[in-house]
Amino acid sequence: MQELKTDKKFLKEENRQLRQRDEKWMQILMEMQTQLVGFLSKNKT
Repeated sequence: MQELKTDKKFLKEENRQLRQRDEKWMQILMEMQTQLVGFLSKNKT
């Protein structure tokens, strides 16, 4: 039973870290998208 609790705690922590990483990647992608839109709108002819 203790092993299951330890596994559950470990998995919760892993899940939290993965969520943080996903959020960081989404933020990076959104920033890149904003920069690309700005670049494209400046260079419209």
